[in-house]
Amino acid sequence: MGFYLSSVSSPHGARPNPIQRARVQNVVAQKLVSGYLILSHELATGADCVGCLTVVERGDMVEIKCDSCGAVVDTVPSDRGGSRLMELGSAEVCSARCPHCGATNVFRGFTVIEAFVCQECGEGVDVEQPVQ
Repeated sequence: MGFYLSSVSSPHGARPNPIQRARVQNVVAQKLVSGYLILSHELATGADCVGCLTVVERGDMVEIKCDSCGAVVDTVPSDRGGSRLMELGSAEVCSARCPHCGATNVFRGFTVIEAFVCQECGEGVDVEQPVQ
């Protein structure tokens, strides 16, 4: 936990004040208890925000939401909350176009896509040549 707190800074390199440091320490403690990855909103989406993404359970779904600005980054089934945070934290990204509806499907956290279910029309797609 000490390493995380010592590495926190604003986008402009300024160190956090004691109130920001205490808030971050509280968030880290909550996240360690919840078992989910600690991920900054800025790293995950490029947002100009100092908050961290949290997982909020809503029945059989979870919202991935910023604890600072309140933005909902994604909503996924409960069993995908942890893996979705891992995808958001990854610099790898791959995309493929659906032949059924033409929508571009983006897959963060993947370097190659061989098959997928279109996020727009729900059709299954087998990619003839794996996309990188």
